[in-house]
Amino acid sequence: MDTLHVILILIIIAAFFWIFLLSKKKKIDSTKGEDVSTQMEKFPEAKAYPGTDTVFVGVYVDESGNVATTSNGELALPGQKVIYSSSYEFEIRFKNDKSPVGKIDICSGDDGIALLKIPKDILSREEYVDEYEKNGEVVFNYDIKVGNLTLDPPLRIKEK
Repeated sequence: MDTLHVILILIIIAAFFWIFLLSKKKKIDSTKGEDVSTQMEKFPEAKAYPGTDTVFVGVYVDESGNVATTSNGELALPGQKVIYSSSYEFEIRFKNDKSPVGKIDICSGDDGIALLKIPKDILSREEYVDEYEKNGEVVFNYDIKVGNLTLDPPLRIKEK
């Protein structure tokens, strides 16, 4: 074989190896099954990036095997999007039958991404008006669940 064929074969092998790594789902040890909030204080509250209407939250399992996020809760404005992203499949479950998007359970799917679109009129909706007038914000409590592991950061909605 000449050099060109060897290089081509190596490129093909590398491409297949890379595709294999990208398609492989990460495994977690879900034997703990406990609620944890210990990692949240390491990060600030997530807000939309300047010049965008998007709040980005990374979801991961830390070195201790606990679910963690790249924020200490989220703050979104009406009309903004909150994107959760992870290399794991995860579920968002809103508590007390109270959700900013109408759905209580939101699954990330195989791609590890979940999107919440906060309605522009959320603070003027009948079910949230009293809380907003009293506290200046509406708080949605929820769990992020990866396997049997959960974390419960708050999602706050308020005007600028």
